[in-house]
Amino acid sequence: MKKVITRNIPLKIISFLIAVLCWVMIMNISDPYITSTIDNIEVKTINTETMEQHNKRYDVESGDIISIKVRGKRSIIDGLKNTDFEAVADFKEMSMVDAVPIHVSPKQSYKYNANEIEILEQTQMMTLTLEELDKQTFRVNVRQTGEAKAGYYVTELTANPNIIEISGSKRKIAKIKDVVVEVNVEQVSNSYQVTRKLIAYDENGYIIDSDKLDFETKEVTVDVTVLPTKTIPIQVSAVGTPAYGYKCTDVVWEPKTITIAGEQKDLNNIYWLKQEIDINGKKETFPEKRNIEAILEDTYHGVYTLVGESNTFDITVKIDQLGSKDIPIRMSDIQVRNLDSDYEVIFKTLGYVNVRVRGVSGSLSEVSALTIRPYIDLSNYGLGTHSVTVQYKANEGLTIQPVTISVEVVRRE
Repeated sequence: MKKVITRNIPLKIISFLIAVLCWVMIMNISDPYITSTIDNIEVKTINTETMEQHNKRYDVESGDIISIKVRGKRSIIDGLKNTDFEAVADFKEMSMVDAVPIHVSPKQSYKYNANEIEILEQTQMMTLTLEELDKQTFRVNVRQTGEAKAGYYVTELTANPNIIEISGSKRKIAKIKDVVVEVNVEQVSNSYQVTRKLIAYDENGYIIDSDKLDFETKEVTVDVTVLPTKTIPIQVSAVGTPAYGYKCTDVVWEPKTITIAGEQKDLNNIYWLKQEIDINGKKETFPEKRNIEAILEDTYHGVYTLVGESNTFDITVKIDQLGSKDIPIRMSDIQVRNLDSDYEVIFKTLGYVNVRVRGVSGSLSEVSALTIRPYIDLSNYGLGTHSVTVQYKANEGLTIQPVTISVEVVRRE
C-alpha cells in the first residue's frame, strides 16, 4: 500500500499544479478582473470649523466632486455606483498650498467585501481659496409680486426680523447689494402671515449663491396687510384775491380722482379730498405740485394709504389781466321785462348811454350790446316817471358798470 502512495510522486505533483492552473484559468474567464471609472462622487468635508477659528472663509475651487478608478472582479465592479464610495476631505490635513487630501474608501455592503475592491490613484486633492471672514448686517426688503384682488390693496409688507447678520468671505459680502424676501400676493383679499426664504442679490440683480453665505436665519416671517379701496374726487378751490386789475379765470388739476385704501369703517367716512390754493396778489398763471401722500398723512394721520405709483397731483391756476371797454347802448337795445299788460314805457333818456365793461382783455373784443343783453325790470313800478337801473344777462367773468335811465310808465291807449 505504501508503494502505491509513493509511486510516481513527481507526476502527481505536476497533475495537481495543472488542476489548480486550470481552475484559475476557468475562474478568470468566467469572472475576470477589470478596471472601471466611477464618476460624480461627492466629497464630504470634516473639521471645517478650523477655518472660522482662524477667521478664514473658504471656497472650494476644485475637488468637491471627483472620479476614481477601481479594480476588482467583474461581478463586483459592474454593480458599483458612486454612492457605494465615501470620499472625505479632512480640513485638519490642509497643506501650505491650501489643498486638502481626499481619502476614498468603499462602503461596507452585503453585496461585496470592501477588501475585494482596489482603488487606484488613491489620493486626490481638494483645492481651496481662502479669504478673510467678514460679517455685516443688512436690512430685509420685502418684494411684492402679483396684485391683490380688485377692490383691495396691499398696504404694508413687514418682515420679522427686518435686519439680519450675514457672514462669509469679504469678497462675497462686498458683493451683496440687497437682501430680499419675495411674497406673491396674487388675488389676495385678506391680511395674512407667510414665511419665505431670504435671497441675496448683487448690484447687477443676480442671485448670490446662498451656499457661499451664512445667514443668521434662512427664513423670515412676513406680515401682509390687505385693505379694501375706494375712489374719491379731488376738489381744488382758489382762495384770496389776485393783484388789482387781475382775475382768476380758472383752476384745473390732474388727476381728478385718487384711489385710497383703509379700514372699511374709515372709507365710509370720506367722500372727497379738498384742497385750497392761495391766489393773493397773483399777477400771472402759475402751476403747483402737491404730494397726495403728505396731504393724507397730515390730514388723516395714517388712516388712509394712497393706491398707485404716482403720489402727486398738478394744479394750474390761470390768472388774467383785466381790461375795460365802453359800449354804447341804445334805448332800443334795452329789453323791458315784467311790465303790466295795461302799461307801456316811454324812454325819457334819449339816444344812448355808455356802459363800461371790465373783463379779461382777450375776451373784450367780442363784447357788444348784443352779447351783454341789457334789460330793465319794471315788476315793482307803477304809473309815472322813474329812474331804473339797467341790468344785464352777460357771460360770467364780466363786470359791468351800473347805469340808470329815465323811463315813464303810462297807461296803454
